[in-house]
Amino acid sequence: MPIGFVPCNDNEAERPELSEARERWLAWQAAEAWEHNVRVRAAYQALLEQVRTFAVQLEFIDPGNRNAQLEMAKVEYALSGAQDARERLGVLTGEARKLMLAVAEAKRQRLVHTRLLAALRRLVPLGEVAVFPLLLASVALFILLTVDRGL
Repeated sequence: MPIGFVPCNDNEAERPELSEARERWLAWQAAEAWEHNVRVRAAYQALLEQVRTFAVQLEFIDPGNRNAQLEMAKVEYALSGAQDARERLGVLTGEARKLMLAVAEAKRQRLVHTRLLAALRRLVPLGEVAVFPLLLASVALFILLTVDRGL
């Protein structure tokens, strides 16, 4: 049996207890929407601050290849294509993840470089002391070879 048009009693809309309940419900919905908006804005600001921190760390670790202002400009450009708050949060989360991984990779490369230099220093005992005599010997050998040839 199909359900057809369900009639509405217009007299119910005029009852004060129903209009009060409707007003309370609308006020509750507005309060919920406001709280949600506040939470989204707080999350957005915290995430944006974290992105700034990652950009500054990246510039500090790798100043030759990274610039914090340029990284933030890239983030702002990516955010410009977002339509609503949820999409902006998604884009900002993705950009934060990218910068976090870039910082971790730069730290890893720096650690590998530092360990490599430490290993090289251990391989060459007295490296700073041995450089001058080796340089002196190579200059002397060069002079002997050029004098021998008659140059």
